[in-house]
Amino acid sequence: MIHNRAGRKLKRTASHRKALLCNMASSLFQHKKISTTEAKAKELRAFAEQLITRAKHALQREQQGLLPQGQTIDIHNRREVYRSIRNKGVVQELFDTIAPAVLNRPGGYTRIVKLGTRRGDAGRIAMIELVDFSASRDGIIRLRRKKAASKPSTTIKPTISNENAAPAAQAKLEAVTPMMEEVVPIVEEVETETTPAELISETQPESTPEEIVAESAPEVIAEVVPEEVIAEVVPEEVTSDTAPIFDDANNETTAEEPTEPTDSKESKEDAA
Repeated sequence: MIHNRAGRKLKRTASHRKALLCNMASSLFQHKKISTTEAKAKELRAFAEQLITRAKHALQREQQGLLPQGQTIDIHNRREVYRSIRNKGVVQELFDTIAPAVLNRPGGYTRIVKLGTRRGDAGRIAMIELVDFSASRDGIIRLRRKKAASKPSTTIKPTISNENAAPAAQAKLEAVTPMMEEVVPIVEEVETETTPAELISETQPESTPEEIVAESAPEVIAEVVPEEVIAEVVPEEVTSDTAPIFDDANNETTAEEPTEPTDSKESKEDAA
């Protein structure tokens, strides 16, 4: 029987699995949180917390002065962490920033938050983050509620009760009252200066519309139709042959046609 093989294989060989955990731990220390599958996040939690514990113990030894003579930093623990995290900048971040933040925390440096299933293969996704470098659970809940409230909803909002409506109306009235106090004196001054009768007399002319038209008609005609054009269209001498005749019986105007002289029957017989 095989013993001491606990943990998830993650469908990888031992070397591939170790390299995967080292890379994920480096990304976690650099970005303080990453998203991956639930199985990988659970395997990473134990691996990353061991490295954080080693960095915390190194900081405690440095503060207590338990280092060998002539050393100011714990070189041994840094070298042990560097075997897994092959990025000097991330190792420096772990010992200088993360370790002091978790110095008084007795374990549980990371948190796993499930994010649901992944589109495509329906894999279960989770986010692993450092507890001391992320928002609290209450902050996350408030953020989710704020996002949900900002989305436009199609539901009908409930009406405001009378108890809540009365204070709101009173507050609006108190806000408008100072503005009304400034406007009322100005309106009273305007009313005293000009009465309605005076305003009516200013807007309405004294003469009637017929008188205005009669006075302005010759001037308008003279401007629109010059006298030269009138003289060309209507000559001064009008012959009696083309003069119109008004028929009172039929209320129509008729033009008198010129009549030709006709010979009598007697003159025709004499000629024959």
